[in-house]
Amino acid sequence: MPARSISVVLLSLLAVACAANPRTDSAVTLPYAGTIYSEHDEGIVVPRVLRRVDPDFPNTALQDELQGTVFMEVVVLPDGTVGEVTVTGSLRSDLDEEAIETIRQWLFEPPTRFGVPVALSSHVEMDFVPR
Repeated sequence: MPARSISVVLLSLLAVACAANPRTDSAVTLPYAGTIYSEHDEGIVVPRVLRRVDPDFPNTALQDELQGTVFMEVVVLPDGTVGEVTVTGSLRSDLDEEAIETIRQWLFEPPTRFGVPVALSSHVEMDFVPR
């Protein structure tokens, strides 16, 4: 089958899948397609937090007197927003979900490499301590 035919078939399948599962929100989070740098790569300037949001403490965790830290690997995108988030050290699923929801609201100064904005994978810790 020619490559053009395969492309048409794949696009048709994608259209059918999207029609069968319509999204009601307009925001779609896709994995970042460019290079994701590490804090240890040459020429990297690590971003600083411009807007920090504190997590809400789930009532069930309060009732269980649970506290601690959720560890995450976060991709800071070239515009300073948060892309992919992976929990690397879990407390409990409700606290993990709250940590992910909260970190997505943070805004960073864009990370740069040799003065050019880049995506950067960074380790973030979010503490859950009752107040």
